[in-house]
Amino acid sequence: MSDEKAALGQQHRSRPSSSVLGPGQLSRMDERCIAEIINSVVDDLNDGRYFAYLTRWRQPEELYCRALYVLFVVAADEIPHVISCEAPNNFSDLWKKVNSAVFGGNGTLMQPLRSLNGEEFTVINTLNQNAHGSYATMLTVISLVQLNGVDPAQM
Repeated sequence: MSDEKAALGQQHRSRPSSSVLGPGQLSRMDERCIAEIINSVVDDLNDGRYFAYLTRWRQPEELYCRALYVLFVVAADEIPHVISCEAPNNFSDLWKKVNSAVFGGNGTLMQPLRSLNGEEFTVINTLNQNAHGSYATMLTVISLVQLNGVDPAQM
C-alpha cells in the first residue's frame, strides 16, 4: 500500500462515521435498507407513481454491489474509505471489481443490449438516467402508462 493510500485510510478511520461499522454490520444494514427501498418502490408502482418507481431502480442494485464489494473484494483497511463515499468510490468502478471478483466477469450491467425496438443500451446507463430523473425516464413513464391504457395527459 502506498504511503498516500495509507494516510488516506488513516484519515477515514479517524472519523467516527467511517469506522463504526464492520463488514458484517454493513451487510446486515445493506439487507435492511434494500428491503425498505424495494417495499417502497413496490408501493410506488402499486399507487401509479411510475416516475418515483423508476428513479429508485439503481438504489438496491448499488447497495447490493457495495455489500459484495465490502464482503468479497476490498481489503479490510480500505472499508473506511468505501464508507466515506469520497472519490474514487463510484458505483461503476465498484461494480467492475465486483463483476470480476464475484461474478467471474459474467455480469451484464455494462454489457451492450438491444431494446425491443432495436436500440442499443446498457443497464448501467438506464439506471443512471433513471436515478438522475432524466427526460429519458419521463419518456419511459409515458410508455408505461400508455401500455396500461392511461392517457399521459391525464397523469
